Amino acid sequence: MKTLQALALKWSQAAVEEDPQHGYKWNTLGVAYYRAGKLDEAIEALKKSLELQGDNCCDHRFLAMAYHGLGNEAESRRWYKAAQASEEMETEELRRFRVEARALFGEQAS
Repeated sequence: MKTLQALALKWSQAAVEEDPQHGYKWNTLGVAYYRAGKLDEAIEALKKSLELQGDNCCDHRFLAMAYHGLGNEAESRRWYKAAQASEEMETEELRRFRVEARALFGEQAS
């Protein structure tokens, strides 16, 4: 698994370097950092994604989970509430992320 995480980080970093003005590439990098346990880096990349793309529930959820992992419950809750408020169009992948985020907060998934 660590090899897959390393590859995801490498490819995500290369994608951002190639085209740093696309927010979705920053989102992918942020998620890769989160999955690799590099939470500070995940937060930085996800905030850049928000800057470029505007509010979206995917960035909000991963920010909530990253802050939760760092033990910053106030920021974690803030971003979690933002994710709930921005759940406009959900795909199956976004539903899985919602379940993961809700599990961190001990809430039932729907």
